[in-house]
Amino acid sequence: MTCYIYLLKNYNQMFIDGNINTQIKRRTVYGISLGSSKRDHTGEIQIGWTHFKLIRKGTDGSIEKAATLFKQYDGKVDAFGLGGAVLNLPFNNHKYYFKELKQLSNAVNFTKIGDGNAVKGILSENALNAIKSEGIQLQGMKTLHMGAIDRYSQAEVLVKNGCDIVFGDFMFGMGLPIPVRSLKTMNKVGSIALPVITQLPFRWFYPIGKKQDKKPSQKFKKYFQESELIVGDYIWMKVNLPDDLSGKIILTNTTTADDVEELKRRGLKMLVTTTPRIDGRTFGTNIIEAMLLCLIDKSEKEITDEDFRELINKIPVRPNIEKLN
Repeated sequence: MTCYIYLLKNYNQMFIDGNINTQIKRRTVYGISLGSSKRDHTGEIQIGWTHFKLIRKGTDGSIEKAATLFKQYDGKVDAFGLGGAVLNLPFNNHKYYFKELKQLSNAVNFTKIGDGNAVKGILSENALNAIKSEGIQLQGMKTLHMGAIDRYSQAEVLVKNGCDIVFGDFMFGMGLPIPVRSLKTMNKVGSIALPVITQLPFRWFYPIGKKQDKKPSQKFKKYFQESELIVGDYIWMKVNLPDDLSGKIILTNTTTADDVEELKRRGLKMLVTTTPRIDGRTFGTNIIEAMLLCLIDKSEKEITDEDFRELINKIPVRPNIEKLN
């Protein structure tokens, strides 16, 4: 099933119609992920007069296979998404590059590529506003953030909204029982650790490939139990989720229909994703960024944060809210 969304240029409104097919531009976004191939998916969506085919292809943790796919499709698709990894880590006004992942960006010469970094903060802010519109007070809410290093812009938005946060970078990235309770502390830790971490194998810090399908660890379930709001990367959540999520809210990104059913079984109250559900799945922010790159008539170097924000609000790209229990 294709989701058709038409933006009326002269009116601030949207309408949905499956029958219009005039002067349609067709674009293909090819998402290549270091994640499990079990989560592969294809979806279609139409924004204005541009019809998108969205493809997600997992390489089961193989950086080499991902690089080969980027080379194979470079110049043959309209935009790439990079999932399960990032081109760089924007952290406290600095950018850090994983040495091991440079071969991925080096494999692309012609096609625009999005890793989600440019839109995560904007989409997270919109999602938190959507939660507040449900009558939920974020100020002082006990919050577990899976990792500030991975999603620094998201961490900033949580702090801005007054959440009482535990950052899980040490716990979920390194397996160390060290909760961090302020972004100021994370800034100090990150400035010391990131120059070293980014020289080491990426798989040491993030579950890629088959590790994404392992049975959830209960090592840090205490921090899930103490939280009302759980925020961050869903794969990190998936491999650490406790059995009971009763009364809790999750704010995350990529979820499949199976993920939703599993969260419902565990008693989750509300699932909020920063991206809309398309053909049964919420695609990652990298795919959304890649779509936006197709719609902005500028080179990647010329595109600003404001360009992304303006287009996200104009389409609009809305968060998805599902009340499960």
